[in-house]
Amino acid sequence: MLNIHIKMTELSNIAIFKEQADCKNYLQFLVDNAQPNTELGCQVHHIIPRAYYKQNNMAIDNNSTNLVRLHYADHIKAHYFLALHTIDTMAAANLKAVRSMLHWIGRDDLKKKQLSEADYKDLQALYEKLELGLTYDRLYNYLIVEGHTKKEACDFFGCSKSYFRAKLKKYNIVIPNYYTPSKAELIQYYKNENHTLTETASHFGCCTAKLIVLNKKYGICKHEQLYLKINEKDVYDFFVNQNHNKYETAAHFNIPVDKMVIFLANHNITKKQYFDNIKNELTADYLYELYVRQNWSRADIAKKYNCSEAFIKKLLIKHKITKGKIQINE
Repeated sequence: MLNIHIKMTELSNIAIFKEQADCKNYLQFLVDNAQPNTELGCQVHHIIPRAYYKQNNMAIDNNSTNLVRLHYADHIKAHYFLALHTIDTMAAANLKAVRSMLHWIGRDDLKKKQLSEADYKDLQALYEKLELGLTYDRLYNYLIVEGHTKKEACDFFGCSKSYFRAKLKKYNIVIPNYYTPSKAELIQYYKNENHTLTETASHFGCCTAKLIVLNKKYGICKHEQLYLKINEKDVYDFFVNQNHNKYETAAHFNIPVDKMVIFLANHNITKKQYFDNIKNELTADYLYELYVRQNWSRADIAKKYNCSEAFIKKLLIKHKITKGKIQINE
């Protein structure tokens, strides 16, 4: 049986109710409607709501002292009571739970969920009341006049994004476009002051996707000034002559990999000449000498010529050189 005095103390300490009397009425409702474990058609209700633990990044208390079994209708009414009488963030979470549970009730569920016709009518009236709560005026004032985002509105009204979008479409409420920063504003805040894309989006009150499009449109690149410090000969020497890959080259010159790829393409820097030189040196006879007569491995040859084993394997296949039956093209 629920110990009302212990739970009264716990709920008072976490202060989720607007009034102390509401806390007492909530617990008395649970005591009056609690069902034994043998009763069918019941659901488990968390006395201290799960939303409280989630919002405070705490492990949910699933101990028997925090659980009570309620009929489906009473379970909804308990969450509805919490939605009406708890603080804003907790109220929104419980309102969302009520909407979700009411949405899936139909006459086919009456027997399955142990609901009477009277319970069904009460719940339908409750659902209609919640529907009326999300009026045009409330939505318009919250979104347009007060300037809140869609996500904030979903949390505030305790509904899903899909349900919220349906309401906006029904009331024909169009949210104004996000602010579009100018090129000068983006250059100053994003590039010169070196803020991240997320920080810039938050600063101008728009989304990061829009900033990406604007940066491309305005031709803004935070790393373009680094190109001026890079010498083409130095990149060629490091990338081709020393045979480093694009990731190592980008890290060496301290620019992003995608920008290094663009730099290499713009300056027509490739490793074709490097590998052509290896092919000219590793003739069929010389490769046969190393691989067969001196019994070098592919790894040994690749290490000597600073290339990959896959490249050496291609040369061996091309010249038809194996350590078994030996064939060398003249």
